[in-house]
Amino acid sequence: MSWPARWLLVSELVTNALAHSRSGLPGGTVMVCFEALSACGALFIAVQDDGARPTAGPGGGSGLPGPAESGYGLGIVAAVTSGWGVVPRGDGRSATWCIVPAGGPAASPPPGADPLEGIGDVAAVPEVTR
Repeated sequence: MSWPARWLLVSELVTNALAHSRSGLPGGTVMVCFEALSACGALFIAVQDDGARPTAGPGGGSGLPGPAESGYGLGIVAAVTSGWGVVPRGDGRSATWCIVPAGGPAASPPPGADPLEGIGDVAAVPEVTR
């Protein structure tokens, strides 16, 4: 997979965090982590957000007539990666992750496994404040 495609995936995950979590509020943060999975030649990407954003009440949908112009980000991630998911963290935050194949099929984590297990210390990654 090309580097521009990998950066597109990072952009989709960060955009999702900013749009749907407290990370998108003033003072919000996201952390982006990368790790090369040498055993299968894939790239692991994780974006940690600040946790669920309080909702203003009932609503939903894009408010746009016809087909939505947004809401396809995680579909793109699912279509071009060998796996993705969301892991709730103990402090209320969550991390959305994906595994980017290195040109061919890559191993996905086994069902029920924590894909962030063994990945470098997320707390050591500097936060980016919005």
